[in-house]
Amino acid sequence: MRQLRMRKTPLSDLPGVQLPEGFALRRATEADRAGILAVLAECFPESEWTLDKVAAEILGIPGSLGTFVVEKELAIVACATAVVWPDHPDEGYVHYVGVLAEARGNGLGYWVSVAVLHAFAAHGLRVSVLDTDNHRLSAISIYLKLGFEPHMIEDDHVE
Repeated sequence: MRQLRMRKTPLSDLPGVQLPEGFALRRATEADRAGILAVLAECFPESEWTLDKVAAEILGIPGSLGTFVVEKELAIVACATAVVWPDHPDEGYVHYVGVLAEARGNGLGYWVSVAVLHAFAAHGLRVSVLDTDNHRLSAISIYLKLGFEPHMIEDDHVE
C-alpha cells in the first residue's frame, strides 16, 4: 500500500452540489462526532478512530475550513474535511473522504468532495491537494473525474 498525491488547479470550474433525492449535505458540528466516527471507523479502520480522535483530527484540526457531512434520514453516511495546513497556506487539503458501505453507489464521495472544493474556492484558494492510498481505486476515480491529476512517484502508480 502506497500513498498517491493528487493535485487540482484551478478551483474555478466546480459543479454545483446536486445530491440524490433523500440525501442532505451540511457542515458538521461537534454533535456529529459519533456519526463521523462511524464513517471513518468503517472506511479507515487502520487509523483506530475514537470520539476524541475525531474531535482533535477532524472537527478541531488546525486550519480547518469545515467538515462536511451527508445525511440520510438524519444519519451521517459520508464526510470530508477541508483543511489549509499552516505550512501550506496557498493550497487546500482534502482530508478523509469517507462513505458508509450502505450508501455507496450514490455519488456521495464525489459530492462531499465538491463541497470541500467549494470551501477552498470561497476561501480564495486556487489549488487543492490530497493523498490517497493507491489501492483505493473508486476514490481515485472520483478524484480524476473532479480534475485532480496524480503525481506519480512510484512504479505501480501508473497501473
